[in-house]
Amino acid sequence: MKKWFERVAILLAFVSLLPLWTVAQEDAAYRAMINRTFLPTFGYVDKDGKSVINFKYTDAKNFSNGLAPVQTLVRANERWGFIDKIIPLTYNKAGIFSEGLARVNVNKKWGYVDTAGNEVIAPKYERARVFINGYAKVRLARKWLIIDREGIEREAGNEGGDEDDD
Repeated sequence: MKKWFERVAILLAFVSLLPLWTVAQEDAAYRAMINRTFLPTFGYVDKDGKSVINFKYTDAKNFSNGLAPVQTLVRANERWGFIDKIIPLTYNKAGIFSEGLARVNVNKKWGYVDTAGNEVIAPKYERARVFINGYAKVRLARKWLIIDREGIEREAGNEGGDEDDD
């Protein structure tokens, strides 16, 4: 048992000599970073590598429209929100902003919020895609629909695909 403990201590000492962060994602102005500690955490640096947002998130995505989805643990529950403007970490999952809206997941249902954090389209969809040219594909009751930015639905058939969009 003592030898095993010594080996783990040596391994941890070696790991501590590795760089403290590595590039995980890129954006024009910021890069999401992973802090190599016992539990990986995310933060952001500017294009020169200077830390601009502390490494305190359990997951983080690229900036889009001036905001980035981030995840943190709140009382052992994962919560997503957005940084650079204050949007509370209340979502189970969150996607990037596209055309001023981001998809968010609340209790396994997807909806959309704007850059101010206002709910624009209530979470009710099983799946949701990003907005492109004013429209997004969503799935409701196993049927793919097209919605506009106001949430008005029209049929799209079932060609939406089953790939994971989380």
